[in-house]
Amino acid sequence: ICLPKRVVKKFVRKVMRCKKCHALVRGGRGKDEMSNSYIGPVAKAWANHLRYEIGIPQHKIRMIFIELFDMPMVQASVCGFENQLTRNSDKLYGEIKNAVINAPSRYADETGWKENGERRQLWGIATTKAAFFHIDQSRGSKVILSLLGASCRGVTVSDFYAAYNCLKGLQQKCHPHLLRIIKRKELRFLGEDKKADDFLEEMKILSLRVIELFKNRKSIKDYMIQRADVVSMIRRRLTEPLEHKPLEKWRKQMGKHGKQLTTCLFHPKSDSNNNFMERLLRLSVIMRKITFGNRSPKGIKNHQVIMSMTQTCKLNGKLPADIFYQLLLDPAKISMDSILATSDRTTQRSPPLLN
Repeated sequence: ICLPKRVVKKFVRKVMRCKKCHALVRGGRGKDEMSNSYIGPVAKAWANHLRYEIGIPQHKIRMIFIELFDMPMVQASVCGFENQLTRNSDKLYGEIKNAVINAPSRYADETGWKENGERRQLWGIATTKAAFFHIDQSRGSKVILSLLGASCRGVTVSDFYAAYNCLKGLQQKCHPHLLRIIKRKELRFLGEDKKADDFLEEMKILSLRVIELFKNRKSIKDYMIQRADVVSMIRRRLTEPLEHKPLEKWRKQMGKHGKQLTTCLFHPKSDSNNNFMERLLRLSVIMRKITFGNRSPKGIKNHQVIMSMTQTCKLNGKLPADIFYQLLLDPAKISMDSILATSDRTTQRSPPLLN
């Protein structure tokens, strides 16, 4: 294992005076030169990579740089690296949001977060090429409205949380979530009423059938006939009343989502489950368990911006540290189009020089 070497660079600029206007003219910026900075962009980029991609706490990142790379720094420097990267990434963060809003389909989910011990909500909206994260005080529908708009186009795949009901566009509800709800209902009410038991069993079978139809939609010859059959059966089961009062109340709630259970069968670019977004939230959930959230609004902004870029880079086969490096040097050259471009990243990388 060859550890990266610390390289110390001295940048010398020539300063001359114009003979006509007597103004001072300075030479151009050198490679990897950052104004008013003693630590270079490679070290800053990899510090943010260790923080948000691997989930290492800030004080341990400082230990890694000191013990492995012989680069002394204070813990506050790691916070400064995050602040600087966030300032340079406002434009890219907005482009990621627009890419998610204008996509033909998207996934949405949310999880808890903390700011100085107070409850917050981390919202995640993603496509197969872009991931957008936003932390807000509210868990209500006004947040999703402000992020997507009430009449956003395309299909939104989500769970059964009521905040998503405000969206007027097409929606697809997650079937694994539905199966877990049915399992809980069975554990609670199984055996109390035969018709109620039959209702839960049939809803389970229909949910599994929707998943199977969507998964094999390209290979099923009579797909249109089976699709129409499943849609009519779900509609029938959700419109027939039950005598069991607790399940009757749940049946009425599910009746509002009847069409949203089969949207994926008509729009192949959507999905029958929301597992994709839940996997993207996993990095943030791990960080929450390690760090207990953020301590300030600035830390909140750092997390939502840098995590959005980290996950977007991963979805497009790009190494986040490479994009961070370019953003720190010249943010104007980095856009969503450059991230979406074909990756030239090789599987074997030589260790970088830290400066």
